[in-house]
Amino acid sequence: MWAEEPWSIAKATDNSLLISLFTVIQKMRQSNIWGSLKEASLTNVRRKIYYQQHRNLVEALKDRNAVKAEQLMREHLEMVRRHLLDLPRHV
Repeated sequence: MWAEEPWSIAKATDNSLLISLFTVIQKMRQSNIWGSLKEASLTNVRRKIYYQQHRNLVEALKDRNAVKAEQLMREHLEMVRRHLLDLPRHV
């Protein structure tokens, strides 16, 4: 899901800075550390929540509602951050 939708959104902006940022993020996501964090933090419930968050973001963008899209993106990133950082220390 992540690999397709946000990447499609970034490309659709035709914003070279945003596309470069997404390229760097995608490379980071391919690292072993990221994989371990993701495996330890991603549950079926969270996967469903993230999917719905992505759908809501796409709808806000389709509606050209920049304020809503920004709010939704910030909420999503904050949730992912919390989930990744609130792991047991042995990860």
